[in-house]
This record gives sequence, structure tokens and C-alpha cells, in this order.
Amino acid sequence: MRSRFFSSPIKMATVATVVMAGTATAGIALASGSGGSSGVISGCVNKYTHVLRISNNCRRDEYPISWNQSGAPGPSGPAGPSGPAGPSGKAGSAGPAGSAGPSGPAGPSGPVGPSGMAGRNGSPGPSGMAGRNGSPGPSGPPGMNGSPGPSGPPGMNGSPGPSGAAGPSGPMGSPGPSGAVGPSGPTGPSHGYTTSSTTPVTLTGTAATVVSQTVPSGTYVIAANVALHGGILGTAVTCTLNSGATVLDTESADVSGSAHTQLVLSGGATGVTSITVSCSRGVVGSASATGTISSIMVGGLN
Repeated sequence: MRSRFFSSPIKMATVATVVMAGTATAGIALASGSGGSSGVISGCVNKYTHVLRISNNCRRDEYPISWNQSGAPGPSGPAGPSGPAGPSGKAGSAGPAGSAGPSGPAGPSGPVGPSGMAGRNGSPGPSGMAGRNGSPGPSGPPGMNGSPGPSGPPGMNGSPGPSGAAGPSGPMGSPGPSGAVGPSGPTGPSHGYTTSSTTPVTLTGTAATVVSQTVPSGTYVIAANVALHGGILGTAVTCTLNSGATVLDTESADVSGSAHTQLVLSGGATGVTSITVSCSRGVVGSASATGTISSIMVGGLN
């Protein structure tokens, strides 16, 4: 027997619905040649509407499908032992006595003896033949049946038959309700530090520290603000945010004349103990800088 299986749950649910409706007419399908005596029902499923019709001949726009009318029966279990016999019923009443039989024929007379003295009485002659027995009287009514004996213990169950083939999967159930919200976790470590420089640092072609901060070892989110002050001639300024020897961020700006320019740097790092902001200028011009570092200890970085 060949069957075509469908991967889509929607298709499978549609075919399963039509199969249940089609099973009610399986007798008609079998009589028309879709199953016969083989016990297998054949049908065709439309590829687009997924409607099943009972038939052995499928069209191009249909898939063939078939299934057994019933699973194979399991072997019979052994018979249980017989129960004990019940007690005998009461004896019926005796029937009426039969009628007396006819008398037997008289015996022959003895010879006449000579007259003489009266003798003593002779011994009585032999009895005549017994008459035939009369016909038996009618049987009396049967006695009442005795009460049945107790039932014997049930026999052992037979071994189960083999499992039938797995049926098609049912439709997906609706999702269960959401679980309760778990308790809040413990608060992570958090502490903020701020350091500012008030005296402007004159910048040269070599990087100079504008502001620095020392913090307890940990994981930090860091932000820095640098105020740049230009001289008479404009120049280019580059500043870096550093955690120890690691550069976290780099920003550049052109400072023209006596204009004031702000640079914002930011970053995050683990194992931080020393934070600095360093700046340098181009070959031509002059500039100075002040800065502020703000750092916050956090439980972790993602």
C-alpha cells in the first residue's frame, strides 16, 4: 500500500477532515472498486483545494492516498480455567403409583384321593406365576434448578496484538498561557566618578595629557568632554580617550583663531584603573585645552 504524506499542517488538517467525512461513505467507495476485498480504501486529494474523493484513478491535479479499513487483529489469548460445578438441585416429587397388574392363571387341581379318614390339611400349593408389571405412571414434574455455583476466576489476558500504523498528526494546539514573571535579580554594582581640569594645557605636536582620572578596578562606561581654545592662527587638534595604554576613542577638530570648540569622546572597558584624555595640535598654529572625564562602574558590557 502506498500513501502520500503532506508536510504542511494546514494541508494535513484539511485532508484529515475530509478523510473522516469520506470514511462514512467507505462502503459505497468499496462497492465501486476503490477498496474491494483487500481492506484498503484508495482516494485522490486535490493539490490546490485539498479535497479528498474516493477513487482508484487520480487526475493530474490530485495526489493518490490510501489507508486500511481496519488494523490486523491480535492473536487470541489462552482460555481461562473452568469454574467449579454448582450444587445439585432438589429432587422432584415422586410420581403416582401404577395400576395393579392382572391376576395370574389358577394352578391345576390335584387328583382326588381315596376317601378315608380325613387327613390333615395338605400344605398349600405353589403360588401361581406373578402377573406382568403394569405400565409405568407418568413422570412427575422436574424439580427446581439449584442456584448456580460461584464464577471461576477470570483467565489471564492474551498477549496484545501488534500496534497499528501511526495515524496522521492532529492540528497544532493553541499556545499555553504565559508563565508568571520571575523575581527581580539583585542590583548590580554602580558608581559614578567625575574629574575636571581647570588650567588650560598648551598643546604641541606631541600628545599631552589634558585631564586624568584614577578609579577602582572594574568595568566602566566612560564619556569625556574637551574644550579647545584657539590662538591667533588656526590649527588642527586631535584628542584620544585612553584606558591605560588602550585607546577607546579618537576625535579631531579644526580650531580657527580664538574660537572655542568642543570635542566629545566615549567608550567602555573592563579592568579599568586609569583614564586619560590626551591631545596634540598640528605643526602650524597654537591651541590649548581643558577637559572633563565622567565614568560609571557597571556590572557588564554587551
